Amino acid sequence: MPAGVDCVRLNERLAVSRIRIAPGSLFSASGKYRHCLRLNYASPMTAEVAEAIRVVGATVTSMVAQAAALQEPGVVS
Repeated sequence: MPAGVDCVRLNERLAVSRIRIAPGSLFSASGKYRHCLRLNYASPMTAEVAEAIRVVGATVTSMVAQAAALQEPGVVS
């Protein structure tokens, strides 16, 4: 994932929509890879799965924009 996306936080934000991802840090003994994720699904592509993937993308886009806004000069957080 791009800078500004912590997949542990992403998972927390997606839980509100009943969507779960596996943050990369789950697969690291040292907690590395917070910027990585695993999407798990084993069924055929359905409208529900496609919508969930869209929500993941929109949430990541929002997190990237928020991180960028915090780094712009003159922006007060």
